[in-house]
Amino acid sequence: MLTDIIWRGKYEMEGNTVILTFEPSYEIPDGEILFEILNPAKILKTDNGTVWKKISGNSIWK
Repeated sequence: MLTDIIWRGKYEMEGNTVILTFEPSYEIPDGEILFEILNPAKILKTDNGTVWKKISGNSIWK
């Protein structure tokens, strides 16, 4: 998804939706990524339907 943590941004929540807003770039042309919270361990990336699962170890989401 994002190649590095180089884009400035912010997040906000509206109900069960997490809205990530970034400076528009080649990786995020419209400057926005949306996730729907499915439960405490899963979020859905709304543009492509991928489900990110909370895991333990070196990474938070898979």
